[in-house]
Amino acid sequence: MALAAAGCGVVTAAFGPRCDLPAFLVLVGLALPLGFVDAAVLRLPDPLVLAALVSGGALLTVAGHPERLARAAAGALVCGVGYAVLALLPGSPLGYGDVKLGAVLGLYLGWLGWPALVAGLVGVPLLATPHAAYRLVTAGRRATLPYGPAMLVSTLGVAVLTAR
Repeated sequence: MALAAAGCGVVTAAFGPRCDLPAFLVLVGLALPLGFVDAAVLRLPDPLVLAALVSGGALLTVAGHPERLARAAAGALVCGVGYAVLALLPGSPLGYGDVKLGAVLGLYLGWLGWPALVAGLVGVPLLATPHAAYRLVTAGRRATLPYGPAMLVSTLGVAVLTAR
């Protein structure tokens, strides 16, 4: 609960009284259970991912910026297709939950702009690498790694850094 309150406080301070603040607050609220579940069982629950997509799409639509909404839809498509291609590569550690979450996060990052989308995508491997190295050392080559938490932290970090 304290982590959710802190996350909402940081996002609110970064965004201020903007029309897209509610969408990003909902993302913070859903990011916590998504990240914790993925870290614990290596699964991203479809109902939570769908809730992030539907609520984000609805709240960003209500925000009333058609050009940003079109870019958000394009960002969702780009990220969804990009993660799907990566998931289909032989030996890929990405699952289809990561693909679906990637599309959802592309919606939010696309809303913020193309530079934010690129930064959010680049941030994922930068955040996941230390954890992957630790897992390789402690669990060996067969170690599995949840990518959802890195994807969520990267997206929210970029949102906070580019909000103003």
